[in-house]
Amino acid sequence: MFDATLLGESCHQLTTRLDAADTFGRWAALVPELTAEESVSTIAGVFAALVASAPPERWDDLLWSLLRLAAADGGDQRDAVLVVLHAVAGGASRLVHRGFDEGLVLGELTIRIRTYPWRTRRRAVAANLLLDTEHALCCEVSPAWMRTRGRARRVKEIPVPMIPGVLDEHADVESPVDAGEDDLDLVDLLLWAERTGVVDTRGLSMLVGYHCGRDATGAGHDHVARVFGVNVRTSKRRCTATLEALRAAAPRYLAS
Repeated sequence: MFDATLLGESCHQLTTRLDAADTFGRWAALVPELTAEESVSTIAGVFAALVASAPPERWDDLLWSLLRLAAADGGDQRDAVLVVLHAVAGGASRLVHRGFDEGLVLGELTIRIRTYPWRTRRRAVAANLLLDTEHALCCEVSPAWMRTRGRARRVKEIPVPMIPGVLDEHADVESPVDAGEDDLDLVDLLLWAERTGVVDTRGLSMLVGYHCGRDATGAGHDHVARVFGVNVRTSKRRCTATLEALRAAAPRYLAS
């Protein structure tokens, strides 16, 4: 099962911290649509409302609001990324059960959350997010899938339950720093690096894409060149620069 505690906090810990800081009120000021559900006034209330039996429109209102907050071109709220990851853990677990690596699912899902097109997609939000993630994963594992879409099983367009869990933070991804397992949360490092301007979103996506392509097919830079529309030389340059920036900034991250 898709497990999320190595995101840094369990769902309960995350909810407790955010509600203690009145995060819901601050987020509601940024995205008023978050208050569309009158009975919801806390982050704990958001999770309580996002159950499998909830009406689809409730999922759409709440999850869309969270995705707008989490998107790099929206509210750019790191904690909102974590809330969404916990909220869709049940749907992500189905991708893991289909054979996708947990670390790969986590990385791709995080990218899709940060780049979610919230301006144009306000319906079937959970399904859109998971389908986009599945599509990207299929392309990562087998680029030929683009030509044989009918062979890939699809995530059903239904709300997904919130099921807390744990992800392998070191899953087949070379760590950008030499740190003990207790010192480094890889996902948090990457989000911190993007948020503080250490790396840009495109460079970070290219680095993740390189590792995913390398591990899946052995063609890391060829994969990045094809997906991002650049040549292999550019892929090598951007990935190397991003990795060096992460390594150089790691002491600042660990000290923060």
